[in-house]
Amino acid sequence: APGDLIAALRRREGSGWHSAVAVNPDAPLRYPRAMSALRTSGAVVAQYVVGETGKVRAGSWRPIESTNAEFLGALRAHVPAMRYQPAQLDGQPVCELVRNEVKFDWAPVPVISIFN
Repeated sequence: APGDLIAALRRREGSGWHSAVAVNPDAPLRYPRAMSALRTSGAVVAQYVVGETGKVRAGSWRPIESTNAEFLGALRAHVPAMRYQPAQLDGQPVCELVRNEVKFDWAPVPVISIFN
């Protein structure tokens, strides 16, 4: 599971390296209307570079896997609003290639979970 892999990678971090950590975005990630109307769940896995300022570098976002084009479009539209505490090497912010999974779950109400 992605959460297990992320936990294992975080345990490997030494005192000099700290991975980027997601923080509150500038805007919420929206559940696609069409998928909400159909009460459909899905997921997107994407990778991108988080720069030294904590923003996703323009042009670096790449989808890896998606269950539906609607979910892919929702995440792609959200990329400019994503914010991170940047990775650090020896106390200095550095860029990092990040891969994350976003789950769009329709339970009784739509719920979005981001794992990175």
